Parts: sequence; C-alpha cells; structure tokens
Amino acid sequence: MALETVAEYYSGQGSVNYSERDSLGKPVGGLIDLGNCSKLETKITVERVEHNESQTGRGAVDATFEKAQKVEINATFDEFKRENLDLYVYGQSQELVGATVTGEEIIGHLGKKAALARMPASFSSLTNVGGATTYDETDYSVDLNTGLISFAPDASFTDGDTLEANYQAAAERITTAFTKLNTYRWLRFDGLNRGSDNVPVVIEIYKARFDPAEMMDLINEEFAEYNLNGTALYDRCYADNSLYGGFMRIRVKR
Repeated sequence: MALETVAEYYSGQGSVNYSERDSLGKPVGGLIDLGNCSKLETKITVERVEHNESQTGRGAVDATFEKAQKVEINATFDEFKRENLDLYVYGQSQELVGATVTGEEIIGHLGKKAALARMPASFSSLTNVGGATTYDETDYSVDLNTGLISFAPDASFTDGDTLEANYQAAAERITTAFTKLNTYRWLRFDGLNRGSDNVPVVIEIYKARFDPAEMMDLINEEFAEYNLNGTALYDRCYADNSLYGGFMRIRVKR
C-alpha cells in the first residue's frame, strides 16, 4: 500500500517589524510594527559569468561561475503611521503639543487665502496689528481642520495689510522629508502559513536597506498603498553561522 504524500503549500499573512542594528549586527531598541502589509516579497538573483568555447564554430557555453548574489525586497504597506512615514520619505517625525498662539502675523489679501502656522483646535480672533480693530465673520472664515483663512473680497482692511491671529493650536505630528540618514535595519516577518494549517513562519533579514516610497498617493478614491523597495545585504556577522547564513533565514514551526 502506498503511503500518503503530505503536500506543503504556502499562503502567508502576518506582521512586518523592523529595528535598528548595533555594531555587531544585532537588533537593538526594540522591534517596531509597521502595521498592515498586503505584500512582502523577496527576489533572489545571481549574476553569472559565462565562457564561450571557440573551437566548434557554435560559441557554446562550456563553463560558468556566479559572480554576485543579490536579494531584493518589495513590500506594500497601507498604514499612515509615524514609523511608516519615516521610512517612506527618510523622515524625522516629532510631536507638537497644543499651545496658545497670540498675535501671529499673517498677510491679508482680499478674496484670497492665508494659512496659520499651526493647525487650530479653536480660533479666537483676527485683528489689525496692535489689536485695536477686531474683524468679524463678514471679513473672513477659518477652516478649523487645517487652519486656512479665507478673506472676503470686500473685507474691511486694505489688501496686503498685516493682521494678527489669536487661536489655540492643536497637537500635531510633523514628518519632514529627507531629514534623516538612511540606515541598515533588521527586518522580521512573523506570520502564519494558511496553506498549511496556519503553521507559524518567521523570516528574518539581518541587514535590510530601503529606498524611499516610489510614490505618495495623496488624493484617493480608495485606501492608499505605499510601495517600498529595498535590498537584503550580505552580513558578515552571521555568514559563518550555519543557523543564520549571510542574508536571511526562514523558520517554520514543527
């Protein structure tokens, strides 16, 4: 009687985490969850050098060797969280606390708009310099979501006048682009193989380096996605360890 062959298939889902690396290539500072990831791929390629013989008239390849090994990473995320934004734009995020803003100077142009320096939680008043004149809703309106002020075409100030805004600034998260050097990171996938009874799978890449996001989708009809491409680089710290190898390893729970 023939024995049943147990097939092993793969369909993965799970979380993607990263951390900084110390001088020995070990993860340091704790793993950071990058949120929902709809695609995580690795592409392993080799660059070959071939030799063509010159005796038969066919130029047949009679010898070859591998010149280089390369592991590429492609990931798609759809979360707009701080850690992701830092990766997408090589950014440095920081949190600003709410504050009372008094006498912030803006220029008023009739029939046009001006922007407050901070996003408002509430808006108190708009005056001329010194506060002698306070303007009302017939002169302007304030978008309390973003802090954009729209001036009426017939507002009771002269076009180009300096005005003073008084408001309560909301807390904000600010991410500046290309203000942080790109670094090598430890990348880890903690997942389940749905194709094999949800067997736990862990994939570790010891020395990953990402490019900035290919495109930032800023106006959308559906949920935006952000593609990150990178490289898993050869890491000498682990190359001689048979349990790690130089690039990455795949662990399946038994």
